[in-house]
Amino acid sequence: FLLSEFPLTSFIYFFRLLLYSILVFYVATNIGKNKEIEFSEILPFFEIAVIYASLLGIAQFYKQESVFNNYLILGEQPYNTSLKAILKENFLGKSFIPPYSLFRHPNTFAGFLSLLLPFLWYFRQHGKNLSFWISFVLGIICLGLTFSLVAIVSFIVSMVLLFCMKRIDFSGKPFFLLPLLIVVVSLLLPLLTGMQFIKNEPSLFRRAELLNGAYSNLVAYTPFG
Repeated sequence: FLLSEFPLTSFIYFFRLLLYSILVFYVATNIGKNKEIEFSEILPFFEIAVIYASLLGIAQFYKQESVFNNYLILGEQPYNTSLKAILKENFLGKSFIPPYSLFRHPNTFAGFLSLLLPFLWYFRQHGKNLSFWISFVLGIICLGLTFSLVAIVSFIVSMVLLFCMKRIDFSGKPFFLLPLLIVVVSLLLPLLTGMQFIKNEPSLFRRAELLNGAYSNLVAYTPFG
């Protein structure tokens, strides 16, 4: 961040990344089998995060604008229908602004939910209480309101995989290579832009363009590109 054109902004992002890294290190070293804290003890915090983010998202969708309208209040991004560049989705002939919750884009919010909901489902296998069901139901509602097809499909695939894991013995089988294969194919998406079905699908070719930009930045501004 010392070489950035905007040192203060870069420092804030660097400091946030540092906090996340410290949290990851703390969880890795203190939570789990034979550790000071059992993993199940931190699940309520994830549930609270989903409940708060989802309630805020539902309120935003109802108002079709931000609730607090101020970054200083719990980190919400201000927006309303008068913004020309605001993302809108069509549903049943009407135009809606998907909820942003605490994120910079509805797709990011949807990605957060599509990852955390299966995560909570898996680790709450033996203790699905009221707080879990509230967070899970609210999360699914908000995931639908984001209209993010990729995140919704990811959530469904994750839940199907969890269902299969619970009922089928996959020991010794390359079952878990499937998610890795999906990731690799996704990263190679720019190589497939010549295919007609990608050209006809904005969701795919836009992501291919973004990946191309990311790879260019990685090469030009290593190691922070």
